[in-house]
Amino acid sequence: MNNQNNIKRCAIYCCKNHDHYVPDLQRAHCERYIKGEHPEDWAPIEKHYDDDLIDGPMNRPALRELVEDIKAGKVDVVVTRKIGSLANDLLDLADLFKVFEEHSVAFVAVAQEVDTSSPAGRLVQNILKSFAQLERETMDEQTTEGN
Repeated sequence: MNNQNNIKRCAIYCCKNHDHYVPDLQRAHCERYIKGEHPEDWAPIEKHYDDDLIDGPMNRPALRELVEDIKAGKVDVVVTRKIGSLANDLLDLADLFKVFEEHSVAFVAVAQEVDTSSPAGRLVQNILKSFAQLERETMDEQTTEGN
């Protein structure tokens, strides 16, 4: 849901990663994208969602806080530098996308040109979710068969 001015509130999520692309640089990259691609109708929110690299996305305090803010209706778009900033595990990513969908929140990975506010971006999201579903079913099947 958008705020009263129809300006989409963009939460920028940054996670320090292996290549040391620190949150300040990630944030600057995301802000340039917002200002360059959507100068009239998107605006970064002031709150920073910055985490250190921690195993599993839900072990990250800022990501947990972002999810809570999404559920509270405070965010319209999540912007990251890369998809891997959110999750390296496809199943975890699918779970996050489910939360985004449930709350009508778009997702943008600026370095990978993924934008779920567009039809092409939603296609990419659906492909990723399909692979996650395949991975879940394969794991279930292996567990059932005792492999």
